[in-house]
Amino acid sequence: MPVYLVPESYARRIGFLDIAIPVANAPNRPPFRLLGRERCTNKVHYIGDYPNGDWSAWIGYLRFRVPHVPPGRYQLVVYCASCWRGPRGSLVVNNWLWHGSKRVGPTALTIR
Repeated sequence: MPVYLVPESYARRIGFLDIAIPVANAPNRPPFRLLGRERCTNKVHYIGDYPNGDWSAWIGYLRFRVPHVPPGRYQLVVYCASCWRGPRGSLVVNNWLWHGSKRVGPTALTIR
């Protein structure tokens, strides 16, 4: 899955910090900055205490260099082509912070 760097202010304005949003295609212009493609291990792991945890957490890897962008808070966003019915895909923020079985909220990557 492709992973993008997006200004947090944009992610909040569009509304995909809280839920996945459907899109017609993978983003290909600003403010989305392609970092690379996640390498999935094809393993799912369970986060949190049953039954309140998130059992859909995939394990994957991504190595990237931070592109030259203005200082600020950014989110890592994944485009998932198979996460939405039909020819569309969805954008999902990939920075959730957990405290035990409770999903606290998204963290941010701060670039100075």
